[in-house]
Amino acid sequence: MKMKRERDIFDEDHCESISLDRVIDELKHEDDRCLFANSLEKSIASVRSLSSHNSRALVLDELIDVLLEHDLVYIGKCFADEALDSAYDVEIKSEKAKTLSKLSTTFSRHGFDNISRSISESVIIETDGLEDEKTKAEVFISIAEDKIDHDLLDEARNILERARSAALRLAQNGGDIVYLALVAELKARIDGEGAEELNNEVLHFLRDPETREKNAWVICLAAKTFLRLGRYEEAMRLAHDLKQNEGTDIHMMEFGIALSQEGRSEDAVEIAGEIMKDDLRYPLIRVIATDLIQEGFIDDALKLNENIQDSFEKALVYKELVERSLKKGDQHRAYEYLDMIDDMDIKALAHKEMCMLYQQEGNDDKAADHLSKAREIVERSEKDSIKLELVDAMMQLKQEDAALDITERISTTVEKAIALGIIAGHSA
Repeated sequence: MKMKRERDIFDEDHCESISLDRVIDELKHEDDRCLFANSLEKSIASVRSLSSHNSRALVLDELIDVLLEHDLVYIGKCFADEALDSAYDVEIKSEKAKTLSKLSTTFSRHGFDNISRSISESVIIETDGLEDEKTKAEVFISIAEDKIDHDLLDEARNILERARSAALRLAQNGGDIVYLALVAELKARIDGEGAEELNNEVLHFLRDPETREKNAWVICLAAKTFLRLGRYEEAMRLAHDLKQNEGTDIHMMEFGIALSQEGRSEDAVEIAGEIMKDDLRYPLIRVIATDLIQEGFIDDALKLNENIQDSFEKALVYKELVERSLKKGDQHRAYEYLDMIDDMDIKALAHKEMCMLYQQEGNDDKAADHLSKAREIVERSEKDSIKLELVDAMMQLKQEDAALDITERISTTVEKAIALGIIAGHSA
């Protein structure tokens, strides 16, 4: 059976639905397709065991992404048919729209524009049909953010205009203004067009001191918008307003992350020093340290990392240093940082990253050694997400038995389905 078909299979106007079960059954009769067929069969069985239509569609979306990455268009079409059936069966309209949009994004990223556009039209119809302006704004914003995260900026701009209209109507009728602030911040993330005007409208709604005090998230978002627009003084003025309110640690952390992303690490560190809760302060310090590493300020990052008293957050910084050192060709320093990682799950991921980098260099022996060390750790781990991380690396090194063994140790249905999809993608 020919598995790699022309890419227009998704774009045929009257393309018949393809029976996935029939395809798998035919594959099982081909001697060189046993692993591929069995992995597909077990993966789809795991998906179908999920009780929620929405959960099935979301997992199928991830599997479609895996299959299309391996250019398995024909099988991808089979999974797409099932994913769309599940998505359209979702009863809650807002959830249906978000899930369909994720599928549209996946197809768009892989160049299947016709089906992506068709699904997007359904998404807009579903969302426009929502009676509640708050829900409508929230759904459009969620969809736009997904598009931005995947660099589909033209699509995001169109969706944001609909989000802006719904959010503005909501605010004008005395509703929550946070959605208007979210639209302004997302516009600033894209290119800034219209963001300042919208942000000023947000501040207009905040002119009432009582309203201002109750909207810490709105102030935080407005500050982030000004920051992304290069309006530093206005951003810091709003941040000062945040500090005057109690219980704003989470908002200060968000603003601190934005400062770090904009290259203002010193200001971000100052914000971190004002956060009282450890579980918010340490993640912010880790983000700042990671950004500094990416900019090449290693000593500053290490100094910051000394202030982190959480082994998980500290380990993430060392893992970043391991990866950077290897990319720079400094193996000695990479191993030094690897030894500093106390969190075993993160150490396993660091070994996995070292494995992948050595494999890219053609050093299969070192790659296999690090993968073996990662596997030893992961076999004792309770985190299925960590086990899933290793499956792809094992398949790239053609360690099929090891990948199957780790997959059998995965207890959660979703992660197991995805792991089996990865195995299928590599074994096609």
